[in-house]
Amino acid sequence: MFLGVIGTWLYQQRATMDRMARMTREMQRQARESANAPGVAELRAFGCNRADITDMRRIYDIVGIADAGPGGDLGITCNIRLGMDEPSCEQVASVYVKAVGEAAQPFTARVRREETNQVLCTEAYARDGSRL
Repeated sequence: MFLGVIGTWLYQQRATMDRMARMTREMQRQARESANAPGVAELRAFGCNRADITDMRRIYDIVGIADAGPGGDLGITCNIRLGMDEPSCEQVASVYVKAVGEAAQPFTARVRREETNQVLCTEAYARDGSRL
């Protein structure tokens, strides 16, 4: 009986580890896509040290969140370093919309300081870049 309990526990641990490995691979793939999405080059040219454009619905699917609630599911992040100019969320949204024509869905623009992970602004925008 003891061996059966140990065997069941080991099986459950392996299933958990397999699921975590799949999630890690998917998150890494999503990070690569986010760093190379349309509009990223224009945001870097604008002055973002690093820019990410993330479809948050894919992240929710990967981690198993069924309903994350209302809000733009597309996240546009402009990361800056200390000493760099601090753009506004409105400027980031404008650069993004000019780069892609019109966003595929409503989005959230965010400016974040890399060293401290401090969010300097977060604003929601419609597909055409107008503030929601």
